Amino acid sequence: MSPFDCLPRHGLFSLGGFLARYWHPAYQLLPWALTSASLTVAAMWDRWSRGGPVDYVVLGLGAYELMLGLLEEQTEREPHSDGRNLQTEDVRE
Repeated sequence: MSPFDCLPRHGLFSLGGFLARYWHPAYQLLPWALTSASLTVAAMWDRWSRGGPVDYVVLGLGAYELMLGLLEEQTEREPHSDGRNLQTEDVRE
């Protein structure tokens, strides 16, 4: 099974969507939140390091990433491939 088959295609490019194809954390918004935070840091880096201007284009891309992550359909993940149940005890109840 290819990593490209596990998520639906929406026709929108997103770094978080690309990351979500390979990384499947328990909290499904995490790939988009991570890329949004990274883009926010990149946008503010000049301001923090030497007092330069904020890169509003990159800051907008960070907001775009977070928006796409929030709009992503939350689907039930399929069980782990080796058949083990990887949930903790308190989640199973």
